[in-house]
Amino acid sequence: MRVQANPAALSAYGLTLEDLRVAVAAANVNQAKGSFDGPRQSSVIGANDQLLTSRDYRPLIVAFRNNAPVTLENVPT
Repeated sequence: MRVQANPAALSAYGLTLEDLRVAVAAANVNQAKGSFDGPRQSSVIGANDQLLTSRDYRPLIVAFRNNAPVTLENVPT
């Protein structure tokens, strides 16, 4: 997924392109969420919460500024 952002808009929030990259990478994870370990059986909890479309990324919270979320929609190209 490619994300285009306006560096000036990011800067207005005190954010960098690296901050944006970290937020997007952290939101798009496909891994086990936990596990149950018993005396005779173990089970892994899995859930697929990957973001698959550009629409899924729009409400992604990149940071909080002035007690309000900064979403990917707030830093358009």
